[in-house]
Amino acid sequence: MNKKKRNNLNIVSGYRRFMFLVVIFLNIILLTATFFLYGQYVAAYQDRLREENLGNIANLNQSSALNATVLFNSWNITLENLAQYFQLHPMTFTDALTMISDINSNDDRYFELIDSDYSGFLAKKNADGEFIKLNYTNSAYVTLRKSFNDTDDSAFGDICFTPEFTNSGEERIKVFAIYKHVTLLNEEGNPEIYTLLLASKSTAVLAAFNSQNNYLGQSTIIMDENGNYIVSNNNFKSTNLYQYFYKYNNLTLDEKNEIQNEVEKNGSGELYFKNAGTVIEDCIFRYERMDTNNWYCVTCVPISSFHAPALNPLFVILAVIVLLALLVVDVSWLQITNRRLRVSMAREKEASAAKGSFMSRMSHEIRTPLNAIIGYNTIARSEMTEAKSDEERRQVEMKVMDCLTKSDIASRHLLTIINDVLDMSAIE
Repeated sequence: MNKKKRNNLNIVSGYRRFMFLVVIFLNIILLTATFFLYGQYVAAYQDRLREENLGNIANLNQSSALNATVLFNSWNITLENLAQYFQLHPMTFTDALTMISDINSNDDRYFELIDSDYSGFLAKKNADGEFIKLNYTNSAYVTLRKSFNDTDDSAFGDICFTPEFTNSGEERIKVFAIYKHVTLLNEEGNPEIYTLLLASKSTAVLAAFNSQNNYLGQSTIIMDENGNYIVSNNNFKSTNLYQYFYKYNNLTLDEKNEIQNEVEKNGSGELYFKNAGTVIEDCIFRYERMDTNNWYCVTCVPISSFHAPALNPLFVILAVIVLLALLVVDVSWLQITNRRLRVSMAREKEASAAKGSFMSRMSHEIRTPLNAIIGYNTIARSEMTEAKSDEERRQVEMKVMDCLTKSDIASRHLLTIINDVLDMSAIE
């Protein structure tokens, strides 16, 4: 019977260990699944982050290129219309200045008429009502004067433009200009070729195609096919984009030339280089070839300013399901374990009560034979002391033997009871 109980206890203990291992295994599987799903989401998150931001930057760059193209073409159309008007309606230099001043209602645009001697006037009057004088004879305007000298506009492509320069007027501001050569009458009434410039502040030009500033540190410029800046800002160092990459990214000359060939070949794409700002960081340079003069619109965006996509609701749902499943398994296991613990505690109390009852009964059982032994021994001693004659001694001996016999029986009964008490299987 005791062996059967021990086998049952071993089976129950083994079952509990098995269930514990099953719960641990399920927890490991669910946690592993959670981390796996999280890893998958992070990977998808990075891909989505890259795709969304590259798409946004490409759209911004294309929008800037379109805005720049529209702006420059509208300026060029304005100059062509004026040139045709002067051709159809010959007028003097002063009359042309007056007409241009009257029709120009845009404060960000400046019309200039320059003579062959590099001097001229701004089609804008000062406080005294006189046109503002301009003079580009200084050696700082050597590149600009080449535009005044080359009167064949057809040799310059779609739009004739000048590099950025500092206006010689009263404001002394950095401007970008496109130009046309027009024929006007000089003081003697003879036709003479002048250069008509339409200029604007570089900051205003940049603002026209940097209006969608969706990223912190975003900046857009225009360069020619050789990488020379046409309209630029302080974020783009040097005077050439490829020189900028070469200088601030430790490139070799071969790498620099390879980048230029790649840009010319692709027409649009992305380049990844470090900037040269106050904080040097990795940036994406998105470029797009424009229809105007094969110029390129280049948008620089620091990668650190990339937008983070919205949290994927599918991942949230899956994560919640996995965690809920893990919670259900753990709660179920805890409930089963607690129920078993309560049953075990109840059984322990019953066993303890049974053990107490058993010990109480055994104490009475032990006391009975022990009292008998003591009583018989007492009777035997008293009988022996009272004997006088031989007959009495024989009777006393018979009584003593009877007491010893009964005491021996009680002793054996007491030994049996003690053995039962010491037997742990009987106690259980």
